[in-house]
Amino acid sequence: MSRAGGFLRILRPVNSVMMGISILVGVVLVGGLSSNVSFEYLLLAFLTGFTLTGSAMAINDYFDRDVDAVNEPSRPIPSGDVKPSEAIYYSLLLSFIGLATAYLTSLTNLGVAVFSWLVMMVYSIWGKRLDF
Repeated sequence: MSRAGGFLRILRPVNSVMMGISILVGVVLVGGLSSNVSFEYLLLAFLTGFTLTGSAMAINDYFDRDVDAVNEPSRPIPSGDVKPSEAIYYSLLLSFIGLATAYLTSLTNLGVAVFSWLVMMVYSIWGKRLDF
């Protein structure tokens, strides 16, 4: 597969889209169907969930690369479509976009996004190794 395809696959688009949709469902549930939420707000909310989930997937693949080399050799890093260092940079880029879009919606949403990002990073770096 191509390098571009590897970058698409590493963010697990189905998972990322599902998270974005989940956030939209949450907006509707909190605000009701008649809420006056702008399209821009909904787009930013979707992008926050999408990119932060993609970031989590990319950093997870980085830390799982040795296991994936045996169990999932077609994944982007073991297959060589994405270099391990590129997965880190990609995760950071997606994190920046996700946190920026959260900030553009509200400071409260940014706080939730930062907390979620920290949990994701701690889990990927230490939690899995400790069987948490």
